Amino acid sequence: MTLCRKYIISIFAFCFLNAMNITHTYAQAYDSFFKEVEKYRRSIKFDNNFNDIETSTFDIKKYLSIYDNIHIQKGYSLDYIYYNESNGRPYIYAKIDSFELEKYIRTESFKIISVDTIYKTEIKLVYKSDGKFQQVYEKSKDFEIRFDPTSFDEAYHHKLYKFLTDSTNRGYKHLVPNDNELGYFQYLYFKEYGEQFCGKWHQPNAKDLIYDKKEIPKLISSYLTELYSFNKRELKKLKQLNDIDPKPKIIMTESFCEITLFEEESSGIFRRTYKIARTYPYKIETENVTRMVAICPNFIY
Repeated sequence: MTLCRKYIISIFAFCFLNAMNITHTYAQAYDSFFKEVEKYRRSIKFDNNFNDIETSTFDIKKYLSIYDNIHIQKGYSLDYIYYNESNGRPYIYAKIDSFELEKYIRTESFKIISVDTIYKTEIKLVYKSDGKFQQVYEKSKDFEIRFDPTSFDEAYHHKLYKFLTDSTNRGYKHLVPNDNELGYFQYLYFKEYGEQFCGKWHQPNAKDLIYDKKEIPKLISSYLTELYSFNKRELKKLKQLNDIDPKPKIIMTESFCEITLFEEESSGIFRRTYKIARTYPYKIETENVTRMVAICPNFIY
């Protein structure tokens, strides 16, 4: 073998091993992030009254620090509130640093209900030109607002829900991913799963990411009970999940990052491909959806 050929082979081997090492490092980074964020997300608990999150189990800053490949848009911070109406769930919202949610919602609520403003009066003695004093009633700066508490509560919850569901206030809308595969994966995870903890009853759009192949047999077994029914075709599809590799498939193009995931929902197991723009506002679109298995529960949510 000539010296030149040996040199070329050595360079090729070095590049191959280096690429393998980078791939392994990336895989470790994904695994580390997923395990940490899932562990923390599932450790969040309700308070004793089952009406809010137990604050000792959730710290928004600690939670966000797990997403180490995304950062918050300059001039904003993220906070959360537990919206305990109907199907209770947490909302992570963005705010400018001086914003006070409670004060804002109260002010907006008073704008849409009937309010009586009762001013207190003061009696003052005014000196007149004829040398006598006259009592004058003047409106003081102190006042009392009277309103129907029921109407206010309804208005308050209406305004709060409107604020929390407004897309411009959603937390993920004010996050900036690092321009790499892990950054876009964390960004997508936050948007799709980041608020899915401490949900009450059946949450609309609730789903779980299927990530670890080792967990698939357990997933299949969870559906092979009297709680679910499958025809022969769907039962075969369910068992064929053992053959899939559920790890995220990520492709970077010049303008987009495409991420394919396997997701578990109440109606089935799905494979979805998301397309994320690599420039602001980092729009997320669903490109392809394939239902791998249809789930038919024998109970009503």
